[in-house]
Amino acid sequence: MSVVECSQDGCGRELVAKGFCYTHYQRMRNGTPMGPPIRPPRPAYKCSYVSCDVQIARNASCPLHSRKALAAAAWSEGRWTRLGTKEKGGYVRLQRVRNGGTVEKKYEHRHVVEQDIGRMLLDTENIHHINGVRDDNRIENLELWSTAQPAGQRIPDKVQWAKELLALYEPSALAQAA
Repeated sequence: MSVVECSQDGCGRELVAKGFCYTHYQRMRNGTPMGPPIRPPRPAYKCSYVSCDVQIARNASCPLHSRKALAAAAWSEGRWTRLGTKEKGGYVRLQRVRNGGTVEKKYEHRHVVEQDIGRMLLDTENIHHINGVRDDNRIENLELWSTAQPAGQRIPDKVQWAKELLALYEPSALAQAA
């Protein structure tokens, strides 16, 4: 496949419309001086995939084959990958495909905190975005909150709940109190 070049002297860019490259075509339409393009033409490379003839700007894969390679790597390794769109509430979802072909999904902010604390979150724990931006999932913007609370107000119930809370989050403080 040969590339037809712009008819402007010394341009060398690929033809887009009426014998000109995109830059010279726009200049012709606007009535501005033709002159050389501001940037030199990019070198033409082919997609690195064997039977693909798509021209690209650098020596790599075309967008289609890049996406396929990333998806294949994520599939084979079972890595968490972004779904690409946000949920209705503004949260970002992750997914991974397990060896058996089952798909798991979870929220990115929960995954980030789980990686930071080194365990899965409990059902009584949730994550708060400090700045209120639900897709800002930097660890410094996330706080771990607990929603667990005792059902009754009797003192023995509260003491038992406090001991369970300390045992879960700060066992050393429980040992010091005893």
